[in-house]
Amino acid sequence: MLSTYRLRSKKTILTLIMVAMTCISAGAYEYDYSFDNTPISEAIIRICKDHPDVNITFIYKELDNYKTSARIHTDDAYEALRLTIGLNPISIIKKDHNYYIEALQHGKFCYTGRAIGSDNEPVVAATVMLLAPKDSTVITYGITDEAGRFSIPCDKQGVVGKLSCLGYETTYKESSTFDMGTILMKELPINLQAVKVEGDNALLLSDKSIYRPTQRQKDASQTATDLLVRMAIPQLNVKLGSSVLTTASNQPVAIYIDYVPASENDLKMMRMSDVRCVEYLEYPSDPRFQGNRYVINFRMTQYEYGGYVKALGTENFIANSGFLQGNVRFVKNKMTYDIMCYGYYMSNNHFGVDQTETFRLPQDDGEIKSFQRESRTETSRYRRRNYETSFRALYSGDKITANSQISIGLDATPHDYNTGEVKYTDNLLGRSYYESIADSKAKYLNYNGYYFFSLPEDNSLTASLGYSYSHTNQSSQYSETDIASIYNNAGDNTHKGNIGLNYSQTFGEKHSIMTHIRGLYEHNRTDYSGSVNALDNSTTKFGQIGATYSFAEKKVSTSLGFGWNWLATDLNDNKAISDYPYIDASFRFVPDRKNSFGAVFHYSVWPPSSNYKSDNIIQVSPFLWHTGNPLLKSHRSYDIGINYTFIPSNRFNMTVFANSWLVGNRAAFVYEATSEGIVRTIQQPVGKFGHYNYGINASSNFLDGKLYLSGQLAQLYVHNGLPYSINHSCVSFYLQALYYLGNFNFAISYNSENATDNYNSMSGIWTKNKDAFVLQAGWSNASWNIRLTAQNLQRWNWRSSYETMRSENYSVNKWISNVSGHAFVQLSVTYTLGFGKKVKQGDDITRQAGASSGILK
Repeated sequence: MLSTYRLRSKKTILTLIMVAMTCISAGAYEYDYSFDNTPISEAIIRICKDHPDVNITFIYKELDNYKTSARIHTDDAYEALRLTIGLNPISIIKKDHNYYIEALQHGKFCYTGRAIGSDNEPVVAATVMLLAPKDSTVITYGITDEAGRFSIPCDKQGVVGKLSCLGYETTYKESSTFDMGTILMKELPINLQAVKVEGDNALLLSDKSIYRPTQRQKDASQTATDLLVRMAIPQLNVKLGSSVLTTASNQPVAIYIDYVPASENDLKMMRMSDVRCVEYLEYPSDPRFQGNRYVINFRMTQYEYGGYVKALGTENFIANSGFLQGNVRFVKNKMTYDIMCYGYYMSNNHFGVDQTETFRLPQDDGEIKSFQRESRTETSRYRRRNYETSFRALYSGDKITANSQISIGLDATPHDYNTGEVKYTDNLLGRSYYESIADSKAKYLNYNGYYFFSLPEDNSLTASLGYSYSHTNQSSQYSETDIASIYNNAGDNTHKGNIGLNYSQTFGEKHSIMTHIRGLYEHNRTDYSGSVNALDNSTTKFGQIGATYSFAEKKVSTSLGFGWNWLATDLNDNKAISDYPYIDASFRFVPDRKNSFGAVFHYSVWPPSSNYKSDNIIQVSPFLWHTGNPLLKSHRSYDIGINYTFIPSNRFNMTVFANSWLVGNRAAFVYEATSEGIVRTIQQPVGKFGHYNYGINASSNFLDGKLYLSGQLAQLYVHNGLPYSINHSCVSFYLQALYYLGNFNFAISYNSENATDNYNSMSGIWTKNKDAFVLQAGWSNASWNIRLTAQNLQRWNWRSSYETMRSENYSVNKWISNVSGHAFVQLSVTYTLGFGKKVKQGDDITRQAGASSGILK
């Protein structure tokens, strides 16, 4: 009976899904296509395959030179074909139920080229005439398409090209070959009447949102993150002076540049004048995005050949830190080469922690002995250096994209020195002084590869490969009056490898299925010496297989994905194997191009970090020890989110959002008491954990786009069950104003006090951050961008955040001092020098993630 009931339930669910999909499809257009620089011959073949009842006759080779980027939403076959042809010199004749398509121009040669303006934007719908060189008679002509390209058949050689367009000077180009290359057309200084034509800078579609930056915004931006701050995209959360980029509800975002994976440092080295638009996607079906849930994709201007050099230097006065980063790019044909160098330093004497720990220890007589240990930093010395160099080669063809990058680096902290005072209540040990000395050095080698193959019949294959090796040495010494010194030394060698394969099949224009396989291998060998001598050998193997179905039409897009995760760990011959499913679902409804509704759901399983599975016991203070748990298993994660975006015009936009994160089979730190002190262990499972946040993002502009105002209002609520049994809540807001005056730009922002659990379900730590006040002024031209930033001029103490945690046997209140909350002034300068013609591909080389290790912390 039970199996019969389950079978009936599955059939009922399947029936409901099919009915829902049928209802969604019922309102779709019969001819619904979105072409992107597609040969007209291929576009017509696709229409023929999807509509075999329509008889279309044409000669394939005649139409292969012409491209289309038409968006077609109609129920009429003739209208669909007419929109596909566009401005190209092609005729279409309908007779009865037959359609005859023919190129109006013929010739054994074909002249190609591209027309651009002085702003490097394509000149659309320009007339291109091919003239006889002797008497300038017109032989034939053509029209440039949306990308400024033209392709004109002709029987003559050595012709002269004549390009004309309203608002541009007539331009002549002699042809030495059939490829006329890129032709620059200068704008005419025509005085027109005050007629204002305003295009949409934002467009909401069922599968993505598209935003176009203004020229002012691009000119004032030093990096891509700066540009996102100035664009104030409502679905994103990025603040002035910060490099942190998340969704409005603080979900991580995967960054791509022209569909190739990118990173924070790619954004720093991007050439800002090349940005055409920014796309925001939720649960995209495009296989090039590798199944990431939230994606930002920068679309860049494409060029034939050339390159550029970009340098970015930043110095933080008072904070005494800075970095210098440079990138050299060269492009030839379809190949792009990058060499990147990076150097960072910090030298500061104001790092420290002032904390009060409360210990509650059981005694032999059954009583609980409670005392406090207070430590206060008196002197500090912190020095850090980080160097990296990278080389990257990128091939970008019509059917294949191949990106390979290798980097080496050094991350060293030669001095992390603190001294201070320690005192205990009840004169347990009397007043004493402590000294803490630590240093570390990590050398690392990284390789990352990304490969995309466009296959016949609307199939595609995406592959990603990665390998990293790191060697880390760290040592620490803690001394306190009348207490034996604690020495900890660790040497670690870590190998990591990963692979991902995505295969996608598209059915028509609306349906697609993507299957994927992912694998991860990590091995850590960590040797401990000092107060504790131990050797840890850990191996982690992770695999995932899954499939995602996606449906997209004009107003609705939805996806449903499922798969299985497999995890095997081996720590000092203690082996554990587990496997769990995962589920993804998304829905997006766009009734028009001003409103968008979205909902997402994600269920997944996350393996524990190898450094939490060590069973060694490390002493960190006279009454506190840390250990791991070799029996840890993966925890389950549930994400649920809804959002609404409203963009009525270029002058206003807003997003309302709500998101929740729940953790199942949760592991957490548990502080176990003995008569000698506290041992921090890790137990699983423990009490429930829930993270909930909701709020609104909005922005508006005035004075013809010279003044921009934006802000966010949000609330966070966190439930942290056993072993902490506490609830937290915080309301925060952010305000920002930007003003442009010629080549100058000015900004001011205020970020209120806020608090967070740092998305950490293991600890009971609640972090409160101070408010931040930022003033900024900058100047820029075509090559230079100079900016001065003053932050927190109202605050001249080094305390930046406050952490609190309370459990049954142990509690801690901690003030953290560093440079982030103190007043400082930053000078930032970028210089960009282009040579030849600009690059074709717009993504820049990555300064990759540094070294990782398996050292217990």
